Amino acid sequence: DHRLQREDEPHCHRIHHSAMQFDAVWASLAFGALGCLLLLACRRRGGKDLPKAMRRLVVVEPNADLALARVVVEEEAPLPVLKRGQVLIKVCAASINPSDYGAWRARSAKGEYPLPTGQECSGVVVATGGGVSTLGLLGRRVAAFPGSGTYADYVACSAWRLVCLPGSVALADACELFINPLTVVAMLLTARAKRAKAIIHTGASSALGQMLCKAAPGFGVEVRHLR
Repeated sequence: DHRLQREDEPHCHRIHHSAMQFDAVWASLAFGALGCLLLLACRRRGGKDLPKAMRRLVVVEPNADLALARVVVEEEAPLPVLKRGQVLIKVCAASINPSDYGAWRARSAKGEYPLPTGQECSGVVVATGGGVSTLGLLGRRVAAFPGSGTYADYVACSAWRLVCLPGSVALADACELFINPLTVVAMLLTARAKRAKAIIHTGASSALGQMLCKAAPGFGVEVRHLR
């Protein structure tokens, strides 16, 4: 019996080795097919029915006196050219922050004019530049923080700098999802880290002031509002 078992061992090894090779071939084919599907899914999408030009608000000449600043609407500005990992958003709403009109007062360090303005917005994704990060974003309602150029009909934005919105959130509300809320969180975290008991805030009726009033109790910080 032992002799028969030893004689059968090479045959068993050959069968086992063949099965492993067969599994490896199928695994390679499966991964190859998955890679092809992923490449197809990551292609550029949308953009077929877009206009050739758009409107956008730009600063031509800043001035500390806003009455003297030259801020104009370009009627025939080119649409942004998307890079991989970016999406094109049709802007539905855009917020106005002090840092936005600050660009109308002070000259940009980059010195590039006309200067597109507006930092955050909300809207609908109408085209993608391709890439894994853009999968499933075409047609989605989003809030975005491109950092510039949101005072326009369309704006390009990295897929990593937007949030998909549920249907219950209005686009008009979602356009201020980044700057003010993150500023509030930063203020309250700083106050808690310094063991401050209260914050005195001079813009009680502003959007940031209202957010601060609602969020402060959760951080154990009292807020004294001044109007």
